Amino acid sequence: MNSNGNGKTGEDSIIQFPCYFPIKIIGNNTDSFLSEIKNTIDNFLTEGHEPKISTKTSKNESYLSITLTIYVENQLTLDNIYRVLTQHPDVKMVL
Repeated sequence: MNSNGNGKTGEDSIIQFPCYFPIKIIGNNTDSFLSEIKNTIDNFLTEGHEPKISTKTSKNESYLSITLTIYVENQLTLDNIYRVLTQHPDVKMVL
């Protein structure tokens, strides 16, 4: 049985790790928001697996939506990514 790093086996988890996982971050559209988010996730990147990044601004350009598709090896890493992203002062929502 394979462990996902969260104490559960692959059969117990809905998500099969390792995998590419999309994360949507919505936050204030500041000049530095995108680069700060990129810097925030740098510690979680697996060598050889660069994240795919797409962005979209809101209609009035107040908010920026960032979709990161990132390679994640286990549930613990995914949980830590969400935890760090939600602590950023300009982040309004992480999905």
